[in-house]
Amino acid sequence: MGEQGLSVFVLICTGVIFYGLVVIFMLLFKKSSHRYSNRLLAAALAIVSWYTLTCLLFFSDQYLDFYGIFRIGVPLYYAIPVLIFFYVRSFNEPNFKIGGLKLIHFLPVLLSAIDLIPYYTLDNETKKELIELAAKDMKIIPALRTGFLPDYINIWIRPIHGMFYMLLSMIYLYQSNVFTNHPKSIRIWQYSVAGFFLLIYTCMLIVNFIWNYLPYPSDYLLNFSLGPFFIGLAAIIFLHIFLFFNGYIISGVKTEVGSVQTAKIENHVHVKRSVKHVPFSLHEIENYITENKLFKDAKLTAPDVAVKLGLSPHAFSNLLNVEHDIRFTDLINGIRIKYAILELQNGKNENMSIEGIAVESGFASRSAFYTSFKKITGQTPSQFLQKETLGDENEKT
Repeated sequence: MGEQGLSVFVLICTGVIFYGLVVIFMLLFKKSSHRYSNRLLAAALAIVSWYTLTCLLFFSDQYLDFYGIFRIGVPLYYAIPVLIFFYVRSFNEPNFKIGGLKLIHFLPVLLSAIDLIPYYTLDNETKKELIELAAKDMKIIPALRTGFLPDYINIWIRPIHGMFYMLLSMIYLYQSNVFTNHPKSIRIWQYSVAGFFLLIYTCMLIVNFIWNYLPYPSDYLLNFSLGPFFIGLAAIIFLHIFLFFNGYIISGVKTEVGSVQTAKIENHVHVKRSVKHVPFSLHEIENYITENKLFKDAKLTAPDVAVKLGLSPHAFSNLLNVEHDIRFTDLINGIRIKYAILELQNGKNENMSIEGIAVESGFASRSAFYTSFKKITGQTPSQFLQKETLGDENEKT
């Protein structure tokens, strides 16, 4: 890598690490209605920052001074796409938690850690020799065997694994349009996260292809791979900077410019306020109703919610009908159906009838549940369950 290329590389890597640490701090400590999903994203970005740091040290000839940190984080690299996928899901599913069968997604992390046991048990001098050998001629990296399996296996599996989960995230986002009411800006952000990470893993695959199949010396191959390598790094830093300057994604509250301002919804607020001064976003209202499980009350009315928000019934009615062009009945039934869908997807119908789930979701009658379910999803609960069952069987086969 030439001096100019190295300078650009160092600059971009430093930016990734700097903005990464700032954004991670914001995700972990900024008050938010999406605290759980923010922690998942923070974990993914922390691993990305670690990976970037090791690349920076490796290409800036500092590898021998820090030989002990290399390959320590390799198993965790398999966790990045899983964390992104779960981040997207938890952002759209209020009751989402990682546990049970979901932990199977992290199996590659465990397998990678087991595979690298031979490397972890090497003495320091041998580790130094391996790292120095790889730094002098990167073409030999795929041929090295630092674990039970040849290194080239991980070189191919990791980007393919990442691309699979990013595509899975996009498919999930497309399907979740049925039962989510996030603002357009939030939906674009979620697609952007999956899309940019898909670009990153695609660039990794291209770089691996260059180093494995082009019959040129290392110096030439390094120049060939700079393009996709820099694109991948640029995608990471773009996501960091975008999050840094759009804090509403982290907090879950969007501030508009001008006379329209956003206020935080708190349960203890009872002061009546005008819609003109505090137009709560639809996402904010939905979050409040969902997190406080107000929708489970079959007798819930618009004035009940208005009081909780500190608005007059008239102001709240105008807020929904004029500002957001939605009726209270449609809003609350949409939240109830979203909750019912999650319950059905989690297998709640195995221990409870569909009618029971309808009652738990806040519907006063079976007919009201079926009517709303068909209106929102385009299918009956039975048809929905049948498709879910067929989908699970296809996954197993």
